[in-house]
Amino acid sequence: MIESFGLEWSDFRRGLRQEDQQMFDALLNHARRHSAAGHNFPHALPFEPIVMSILLEHEKQLQDLGKTHHGNEKKIDEEW
Repeated sequence: MIESFGLEWSDFRRGLRQEDQQMFDALLNHARRHSAAGHNFPHALPFEPIVMSILLEHEKQLQDLGKTHHGNEKKIDEEW
């Protein structure tokens, strides 16, 4: 599912700058991490589970950043 999606978007990917191509590949890697869940979603179009997988990974990253930020604020407060 994800590999066929990547092939369908290959022209788009080629049109991106090199650093953006790397980000595009990273997004597909996020989707690959959740491919089993995507296969459980009975939908004809792969786009929706792929995007949801990417959003899930981004949410995890945001929460990790929030925890790190909160932890750093706490350390600063303790130092004062």
